[in-house]
Amino acid sequence: MVAVSLRCSARTACGFTWRKAARDTDYGDRSNGVAFAADGRFATTSFDGRLRLYAPDGRLIGAPVASGFERPFSLAFNLKNGRLAVGFEDTTAVRVFDGETLAPLGAPDMNGIDNGNLGSVAWSADGTTLFAAGRYQAGGERPVIAWREDGLQQTLPVSLNTVMSLRALPGGDLLVAAGDPYLGVVNADGTRGWTRRPVQMDARDQRHNFRVSPDGMVVDFGFEVWGAR
Repeated sequence: MVAVSLRCSARTACGFTWRKAARDTDYGDRSNGVAFAADGRFATTSFDGRLRLYAPDGRLIGAPVASGFERPFSLAFNLKNGRLAVGFEDTTAVRVFDGETLAPLGAPDMNGIDNGNLGSVAWSADGTTLFAAGRYQAGGERPVIAWREDGLQQTLPVSLNTVMSLRALPGGDLLVAAGDPYLGVVNADGTRGWTRRPVQMDARDQRHNFRVSPDGMVVDFGFEVWGAR
């Protein structure tokens, strides 16, 4: 794996011209995540199990730090207090690190979260809530788990498929992208906002649903997963 930092150097008639600002070839496996702090520093994950922190100019700050698990996937800086949250591909664990030293700071309560993973993480815009989601399944859906400063843990049902990315929005809302494909917003109060679900047939688990009439004029199938609709 090679980590390359690009910087915009000039504006042209066709857009931006980019130049390589830094390069780090000391990766033992692929990298899936990068996150930026408020001051321009950035951190990365890698399936070599380590986290790396860089200065705004792309210079590595200190040595890579073991994440505690084999496959750290995504990460997110809390823009209010600088803490760094990390989600993993190979476990439901979520870990929090010091955003300046990568020293471990602990983990949220994972009671009852016992399947899949929580590979995607995000902080709310005001920094008071940590969100995580991924392949973890509850009640037939892939929910977002929210941990708040007051200790409240909340489950927010959103999607039927793996949650791939979370992004905090102004005002406390959360944008969710999943593999259904699905795009939607969870409101700051935990209710569903707008959603955009797929417009094509979802043929998963419909091995016995597809039927054709004897004259070939009628085709019957479920429009949604498991034969719904």
